[in-house]
Amino acid sequence: SAAPEADIWLEIRALAKAAAEEDDSLKTAMAGLIGRSMVLGPNGAETVKSAEPYLLTGVTEDPKLAWLLARGYEKGWYGTRHPEKACQYYKIASEAKVSGAYWPLGVCYLNGIHFDPDAVAAFMWLEKSANIGDQSGMVSLAALFATGQGTEKDLANAAIWYDTAIRVPGPNVAQALRGLGSMHLFGELGEKSSQPRGYALLELASERGDSVAVQLLNRVEALSDDQRKAVDQQKTFLKNMYKFSKTVGETGPG
Repeated sequence: SAAPEADIWLEIRALAKAAAEEDDSLKTAMAGLIGRSMVLGPNGAETVKSAEPYLLTGVTEDPKLAWLLARGYEKGWYGTRHPEKACQYYKIASEAKVSGAYWPLGVCYLNGIHFDPDAVAAFMWLEKSANIGDQSGMVSLAALFATGQGTEKDLANAAIWYDTAIRVPGPNVAQALRGLGSMHLFGELGEKSSQPRGYALLELASERGDSVAVQLLNRVEALSDDQRKAVDQQKTFLKNMYKFSKTVGETGPG
């Protein structure tokens, strides 16, 4: 029978260490494998913390290991959090086509962490993230289209990406609902704007814990009975269209 996962990682680590000791030419490759096993295996915090030097050695031969370094620096796995180091290694990982690094690298460029602020570079990496189906990338890309950062302002494209993000299960549904809702409520979609739909989208976002949506709703006048009826009809329509489950915050086929 197959060994338990913990035993497999320990065996990999032991074999890698033995190979590195026997053959100097394998030290770099084996260092990366050892570091990977220390982070990804079911280890304690001290073992994960000790992985940093191995990964730093291994990344010179396998740049995809940069994602583990970046994530560790972002989360403080190796001791102190280092946002600038995280951005440095997210860049290496992204250039090695590690798709999970695209969105955080875009945020690094947008916020000017490690790099000079560069909205065009941020847009490029966030677009890559959105195009592979990453919900965080979709929401961020929509915001850039809506504000014209790093690209021409394009409200229609912003609405499309917010709508797409709502349809993808994930933690950013409320943020996408709020983004699309505010565009409808404040008439940013021209003739396609619908105040009842905007209000309904913001209510759905607020029900999912989005505090900004609550603030936006507090800025508009109280609804009349007819307006309340129209908003409720929109909420029912939207729940069916987006296939929201009965549990608040979940999306996907009901």
